[in-house]
This record gives sequence, C-alpha cells and structure tokens, in this order.
Amino acid sequence: MAKIFNSVHFMCVFLLICIGQSMAMVKAPQSLAIASSCTLPPVQNLHVTSRGHGFVSLAWTPNFLEDEYTLTYFKKNENLEWVPVDTIFDVSNQTYTIWGIDQSTDLLIHLATNCSPMVPSTTPAVLELPKIILDLVVGGRIPVNPVPVSDCSNINLEQHWLGFKVSKNNTSIFSLFEVVLVDEVFKIKRVQNSNTIVAVDGTNSFPIIPSDLYKISGSRHRVRDLSVNDPILSTVGYVEYNILYNLYGIPIGAGWCIDSDSDPSWKSEYTFTAMKADQTVIIPPGGSGTGGGSVNGGTLTDVQVENPFTDGIKIFGSKKMGEGSFLDVTLFDISGSEIQIKKIDYENDYIEIPVNNLNRGFYILHINHESENRVFKLQKL
Repeated sequence: MAKIFNSVHFMCVFLLICIGQSMAMVKAPQSLAIASSCTLPPVQNLHVTSRGHGFVSLAWTPNFLEDEYTLTYFKKNENLEWVPVDTIFDVSNQTYTIWGIDQSTDLLIHLATNCSPMVPSTTPAVLELPKIILDLVVGGRIPVNPVPVSDCSNINLEQHWLGFKVSKNNTSIFSLFEVVLVDEVFKIKRVQNSNTIVAVDGTNSFPIIPSDLYKISGSRHRVRDLSVNDPILSTVGYVEYNILYNLYGIPIGAGWCIDSDSDPSWKSEYTFTAMKADQTVIIPPGGSGTGGGSVNGGTLTDVQVENPFTDGIKIFGSKKMGEGSFLDVTLFDISGSEIQIKKIDYENDYIEIPVNNLNRGFYILHINHESENRVFKLQKL
C-alpha cells in the first residue's frame, strides 16, 4: 500500500509541475504583449537637415543619450493611404540618413524610442514631408557678371540670382537657368528660350513660352541638347537637387549638381556650372524689340535702336536731347557678362556702335541719360 501511495503521490506532483509549466507558457505571450505596447516619451525636435535625390537626413534631441530607436517610413499609395516602406531597428545616435528614398511622393516618418531591443514605444515622434517638385518654365532673369559658386551642393539662398549654366565645350552653345526655391518646389527658369540646351521632363517636353509649365515629381531632371537630332543621343545628363533645413524645418540652403550616378552619365563634352550673381538685367514690358522699355515724358522716350542688327548698333536719338548730352551705353551678352561700356557725346541724329566682332545671338543694351534708363533686347544676325 505504501508503494502504491508513493507512486500516486509522485504522479500528482509530476502533473502539478507540468500544469504549472503549461500555465507559465500560456502567460508568457501576455507579458510580451504588455512589453510590445509600452509607452515612452517621443524624442524632441525631430526634423530634416537635408533631403535630395534618394536620401533624407534626420536629426533629433534625445530624452536620454543611451536611448535607441525604431524608425519606420511610409509613402502614399494610389489610394492616398500611408503604406510602410521599411523599418530600421536599433537606431542609435541623434542623426540618421535614410537612403533609397523616393522623393516623388509624400513621406511619413515615425521615430519611436525602444523600450527594449526591437520593441518600440507606441508613441513615436511623427514627421510628414511633402514630395519635392521641379517646375520647368522659361523667363528667368538675366544675371549680370555671374560667377561660379564654391560648392554646388550647399548654396546660400540669400543671393540676388542663383542658377546654373550648361555649355558645350569648344563651341558657343550654352544655356543659362535661374533656380528659385519656394517651399519644396524648385522653379527652373530657362533664361533664353532660343538656346538649344533645355531641361526636359520624363516625356522629353520642355517649356517654350511663358505660359508653359512642366512639373516633375522628384528631385532631378534631364538636360538635352536639341542641336543633336537623336532623342537618346541628345541627352547631356541629369541635374539633381537637394534642400538644407534649419532646426525649425525652414529651408536655408539648397544645391543643384550633376547626378554622377545617373544612367546615362553626364557627357564629358558638356560643362555644368552652378552660378550666382549680385545683379540682374531687368527688361521692362515691351523691351523685347526696338523702342522697348519707354519712360513716358522723359528725354529717352523717343530713343529707338535698330533691331536686329549686323555690323553696328544704331541708336536713334530723341528730339528732347540737346547738343552736348551724354549717353552711358552698356552692352551685355545673354549670360549677363559686360561686353562694352561707352560714354557717348550725343551730337548727331543717331549713333552707331561698331560691334562686327560679336557672334550671332541675343544681347541686352542699357542706355542711361541722367536719371533715366532704357533697356533693349537685341539680336545680331
């Protein structure tokens, strides 16, 4: 009987131990569920420091220096719903750069403090970023004596004129583009719409008249040379754009450079130069031909300039100008570089400035008399 009792006792203890272990195993997922739904304060001041073609750089202020984080970013689908793209666990430090970002869509970023490894808090810091847009237009301002910037990827936006020049080496073929950043929209304004080097969208379209507007969702555009007939061989390369921000998410700088990773790559026979200028040529309404830019009632009101011209620029004077009057005449090329500066003693009915050494193309003529100014846009045949 004692042996039977001991055997029964042993089996009961064994069963109790097994049941206890089973209950512990049942309770374990509940404890994990509690851990996975933990709440910790989100980081402070999550913001973008820079973003451009394929990347977004972030920074934040941690609550504790030893904290680690889980970063998840989302983009909008066709139904404008946020869908997760990727999650990065165990992010340390106070900065992080996400690579492979598609800037042609809105982005949503969650940064959650980890309660334990790979277990993020349910109260993340949230940052929403609109897509970058490039507007291709014409009508850019003409810079006066533009100079190259020191770093095309970090350009101070507090400049009077900013843009870039694309030129074909050992030829007179080039185009100037003014670049203006408004919020997350870059406006790329071709300065002279008769030049053959153009910025194009994904369908090879480009603006011709001021009312034309071609939008690109993303942070780069292609450059073509229309003097090359083949639509593929005419590709010069790609220009990519980036934005630099302060702690408050306000753009304080930007960049536009050659996209060295593009396919096809930038052609070596063309030169890209990011540029800046302190002044621009202002052409008043009507200033695109002879007599443009009138000043009503002034001594220059009746002044006219022969346009187009060949060997010389003829300036026909005003009856209101007396003998001994002086005209300050400045000629610019279409890139804004000064070509000639003359102080002319007006004595005859017209003045001719010899310019037979100039290449064919477009030029800007400034005429100044005392406090009055006239501006003419001219073409040499």
